[in-house]
Amino acid sequence: MLLLHSVLQGSYFTFLNLPYEQRTGLTMGIPCSPEIANLYAALYEQEGPTKAFRERKDVLRPFLDLDLIVLSNESRVDYKLFQKPLNHYMRIPWDSFHPLAVKKAGYIRELTQIATCSSKRDYYDAAILEYVEILVARGCPPQGLHSW
Repeated sequence: MLLLHSVLQGSYFTFLNLPYEQRTGLTMGIPCSPEIANLYAALYEQEGPTKAFRERKDVLRPFLDLDLIVLSNESRVDYKLFQKPLNHYMRIPWDSFHPLAVKKAGYIRELTQIATCSSKRDYYDAAILEYVEILVARGCPPQGLHSW
């Protein structure tokens, strides 16, 4: 426990040539960060979902990049892509000088993420429609997107 305490309490970094101490949270980039995060998550796995969702029948909660929909009457969890309220959807502009292959790869990567983060087809379809509308509003030609 002393070793864990020293790892969590001894984090320093430099910004604009001034030293700072990180006082809370887990430092990114130290080799044991994934293991500590797994231990932290294991505590919640042992408690089970009943503590987090107590006194609620159907719950919608954001978790990382997912909206989790807990359907207690159906004994399952649905999920869909979570968009932060202040998401600016920063993507490579269509009129940039990036090669077309780079633009296409970004589009395909986003479609793959949406597919991975959608437990139902209607969640996927709604997210794709929203994403394509954003790209078209930013100057991407719709016929090019549909051909990809």
